[in-house]
Amino acid sequence: MPKDLGYKPDWKRRALLHVPKEDKKKIVFHVFGEFDSYFSRAANRRGMSKSAYARRALAAFIARDLQMPFEDLCRMFPAVVYDQNVSKYVDGLVVSQRDDGQGYGQWEIDTLVD
Repeated sequence: MPKDLGYKPDWKRRALLHVPKEDKKKIVFHVFGEFDSYFSRAANRRGMSKSAYARRALAAFIARDLQMPFEDLCRMFPAVVYDQNVSKYVDGLVVSQRDDGQGYGQWEIDTLVD
């Protein structure tokens, strides 16, 4: 029987590259008017991307509302800046570094709304 010319022995690893990981989720929300402009300016002021800013801001409110440590929540998402010197590889794939919650200004919410 002839060998399948399309067969590649590393097919499982290559297939996994295109499958979304169960533990990673994406959150999308819609805004009106100039919100995006304000969002960009606020993130730029702290020297971070809008995604990192949104994650930190949400983590700050969640930490306050649920009385949890801010840093514990930050560990549930990628670091603000990716450091290639600390990168980790698993089966040839880069694993995202976790945010330690440090730097980029104050993230504590002072008031709790009841």
